[in-house]
Amino acid sequence: MDSECQQQLYRIVEAEDRPTEKNVEEIIQPATENFSGKQGLITQHQLQISSGLAESLNSIKEDSEKGKGNQFRIEEKFPQKICVIDYLRENCSLICKDCDRFSDEDREKAEKKLKGLKVRVTHRRCAQKYTVNGLTNEMTRDLKFEVTESSGLKKDIGIIDYFVHVKKYTSAIRYQFLPCLDLVLKPGDESIYVPIEFCEILAKDNLNLQRIEFPTAEEMGHTILDTIRKDDGVKVNQFQIAMIKNKRSIVSAAVHRPPQLKLGSEKEITPVQKKGQYNLLNRRVYDSKAIDNKWGLLFFSNDPQPPPQWPSTIIQKFMSSLAKICTEIGMKMAEEPQLCQYQSMECFSDLAKLRLTLKNLHKKGLEILVCVMEAEKCPGYKTLKLVAETEIGLITQCCLLANVNKYCDLSCKQSPQYLANLALKINAKLGGIKAVLEQSPFGNSKVFIFGGDVKFPSSNDNSPSVAALVGSINNPACNRYLTRIRYQDSAEQHINQLADMAKDLIDEYRDINRGLPEKIIFFRQGISDYQLKRAVNKEIAALKQAVSKYEGKYEPRISFIVAQKSRRTRLEVAEEHNTYKWRSVPPGTVVENSPNSNCKQLNFLMCSHNGQSEKSRPTYYRLVYDENEFTLAQLQMFINDLCYTCVRSKEPLSLPPPLYYAHLAAYRGKHYAEASSSFALNLPKIPKLIHNNSMFFC
Repeated sequence: MDSECQQQLYRIVEAEDRPTEKNVEEIIQPATENFSGKQGLITQHQLQISSGLAESLNSIKEDSEKGKGNQFRIEEKFPQKICVIDYLRENCSLICKDCDRFSDEDREKAEKKLKGLKVRVTHRRCAQKYTVNGLTNEMTRDLKFEVTESSGLKKDIGIIDYFVHVKKYTSAIRYQFLPCLDLVLKPGDESIYVPIEFCEILAKDNLNLQRIEFPTAEEMGHTILDTIRKDDGVKVNQFQIAMIKNKRSIVSAAVHRPPQLKLGSEKEITPVQKKGQYNLLNRRVYDSKAIDNKWGLLFFSNDPQPPPQWPSTIIQKFMSSLAKICTEIGMKMAEEPQLCQYQSMECFSDLAKLRLTLKNLHKKGLEILVCVMEAEKCPGYKTLKLVAETEIGLITQCCLLANVNKYCDLSCKQSPQYLANLALKINAKLGGIKAVLEQSPFGNSKVFIFGGDVKFPSSNDNSPSVAALVGSINNPACNRYLTRIRYQDSAEQHINQLADMAKDLIDEYRDINRGLPEKIIFFRQGISDYQLKRAVNKEIAALKQAVSKYEGKYEPRISFIVAQKSRRTRLEVAEEHNTYKWRSVPPGTVVENSPNSNCKQLNFLMCSHNGQSEKSRPTYYRLVYDENEFTLAQLQMFINDLCYTCVRSKEPLSLPPPLYYAHLAAYRGKHYAEASSSFALNLPKIPKLIHNNSMFFC
């Protein structure tokens, strides 16, 4: 699409109000002022925007040329049971004679038509229903399989001989040059081979929709565009729809520099511009927490009994390597833990036993417990976190045995990287800080940053929604966060108990910093467009209610920023303007709306992260409420710098850390709820989680 049409599409996607019949024509007018690059930040880059509306068009499947309407194919309804041979003859145009064979094309067509259907065999009395898994590779006359004789000997026998001489079925096999049906009773069962003529399709089990075969996105796009251009097609002018050209727009974008960061081993470090990454090897974190020998390792195994040699060589190497990496980044950690214990996975099904085990370990004064789990996707992980974090008060760090086996030896190229990531998470959970910004965006002002998110259950789940709120407690660095988690009705998109949760976190800030914040910046994600205005109004009112509970005339300046990640807009570097030969847009890329646009709010698209593909998905930011009088440049720089301060990552995030932490906290609350329901427990009451000064959720 050309530049003007693309901007038209983008404005329609971003419009909060649906256009009426009167203003459709006004909205689709060329809006050349809608995007303009910010001059002078670093350099100007030309980007191609692939808008969500253009991709939405590719999801429509319509064949107006043939007058067939939608191309959804509906499964034929069987008024009565029908033989598979007759079904193929009627629906696949396959004439099945006694000597007929399937060509490769016929075979593919037949298998596609039959796969997944329910059938019943007719050569013997049987009420079982089988599912067609496919067709055999061999013809019926050549198909053989292994049988065991009464003497115990095994031999191969052809399926024709088996039917005639072993089972002595009276029905003769006529279609010997056709493949057999590969049948199963249920997924995962052993296959059963039956000649195709001895199977019939049931009537009542085949009234469902057939598997829908979608054409490719390119085919759908051509069909839509051809339909619009045809004179005898849709009367475009009657609906006042602008003509869409098959071209992406070229727009200007600015790129923000990575911020300078402070570490513990040197004055400052600047991330690499191309990817935004920096290496922590041979460097110390800004604020490290010493562990010494106050740590333990708990190995959860599928075997009830430990091996003769415990701890094993792999576990010993892992403990030594982890301690070495932790010490290198500034955390003093002894190679020998205070305890190394073996535990069966069966304890996860016995809540009392798990509680007793963790209580005994907690009494030993451990700072952190490293838990190695043998089973991947173990449901016991949720139970472990529930008991350890809401009942016992023990900080845990879990990892899989597969990763331990792979990265236990430091000679492996990826081992230092994996173990460094593990060490960063442990340091953060103990209250440490990886890095801080060299220059605070707010100077000496007392700033409190909130991040809020709501985790909704799936459509077939009756669980409540989980609302999580995180808040920064260290000023002016603003990179240590506490959390509050609440459960609410699944239909509510706003944070229902925000006033109490915010008051709780502001109290923590006051106790640590000996004063109340002067500025409050609230980041929010997880709100759909159609409920955005309602949810934001309720949450801003709840914030004002929380600050009104303090004595005196306390009126902090509040700004409310909404971030939306799940949009269809994509950015890529235009080849003719790619002077840096970058594969994807660099971190810090911004495409913004000009002040002359119709949008009343400061809003822009930003790729703060290093995209892994040529088309990067930006985050859309909207400043919906502002008492701090942000300029567009200040807001962009603040968000870009903030994305480099995550405690568990050495590269910038696609979302600001408060939103990332809120997402992790909400997910942890979901784990609590699922673990509680599996043991028929009430939802955990967490007005304040035990680790008030720990980022246990990261």
